[in-house]
Amino acid sequence: MQGITLHVLYTPPHRALLLWLADALRLQARRAVVRFQQGQRRRAERATLRTLHALDDHLLHDLGIDRSELLSIVGNPGDPTRRRT
Repeated sequence: MQGITLHVLYTPPHRALLLWLADALRLQARRAVVRFQQGQRRRAERATLRTLHALDDHLLHDLGIDRSELLSIVGNPGDPTRRRT
């Protein structure tokens, strides 16, 4: 049985397979990066929520925040509909 040489890998059918594998690996790498970034974002949101829950109601009121709004604030930090005058 003969081994695969580099020449064989660069023939059109084998090259197509190598290109497909490279694309599949790039796609998996992008998905892994996105999942990692989503995990970081969720951890940061949970930490922010824990911090806000630790504040007492009077301080939250002074900030113009009701305790029922905490999840909304953490989930949509730049939401313009929350702005108060």
